[in-house]
Amino acid sequence: MAWTAPHSSGERVAGGEAQTRGQGVKRSATDTRPDREGVKQRKVVPKRENKNQPRILSSKRPVGCFRVAPGLKAEAGASNAANLRDPRFDPMSAGAKLNEQSWRKAYSFLFEQQAQRIQEIQEQLRVSGKAAKSKSCKSGGGAKKRRAKARIIAPEAEEQLRAELTKLLNQQKLDQQKQREQEVLRAMRKEEVAAVKEGKGVFFPKKSAIREQLLRAKYDDLKKSGKLDKFLAKRRQRLANKQHKRLPGRRDDGNTDAADGEW
Repeated sequence: MAWTAPHSSGERVAGGEAQTRGQGVKRSATDTRPDREGVKQRKVVPKRENKNQPRILSSKRPVGCFRVAPGLKAEAGASNAANLRDPRFDPMSAGAKLNEQSWRKAYSFLFEQQAQRIQEIQEQLRVSGKAAKSKSCKSGGGAKKRRAKARIIAPEAEEQLRAELTKLLNQQKLDQQKQREQEVLRAMRKEEVAAVKEGKGVFFPKKSAIREQLLRAKYDDLKKSGKLDKFLAKRRQRLANKQHKRLPGRRDDGNTDAADGEW
């Protein structure tokens, strides 16, 4: 049997490197370092040209149309992450009806904050107007300048406050109207339930009857607050203006212009 010479050191090292590349290096059980293939590459974030300017991104890559709204689902791979949901798009609450009475009871603090904010704005405008009026009552020129200096609130801020006050008052008025409608419908429904228990047939009121009950409730509220006379005066004025528009216009004396063909 022929004797063969052992491999040289260079050949042995080369073979070891090839084996390492192909099969991988054995690691101890206590080594917790991740593999290079499993390491996520860090996302490259484009730098800003100026810290006071937003980052400029390329528009060549369009945004996909099938996107999931952020916050609706837990991120993939997250451990013990709660699935957040938006009740506006939740199929469980899509067909459910809103209970106005329960909602108003749960969020009653919002209406209290709204009323408090209205009082604050009215007080600020009252104090500002009173101070300006006291300064402008003095005789002599420059009353307009003194009025501007005496104002506690700047003109721009005062306009914003008045706009906010108008918005809040309109919201409060609509809310009171809606609450009145709910109370009227609840009372009518209660009467119908009592009538059915007594043995009478089921009766569904017409829309005209509901409107009549709402109008009566509105007049009762105005009478309690002492604003009924003012409301009726405005209503009469509005109806008079409407009738005045329907009247025929002023007639001429009947002379015609033969050239122009006009009266």
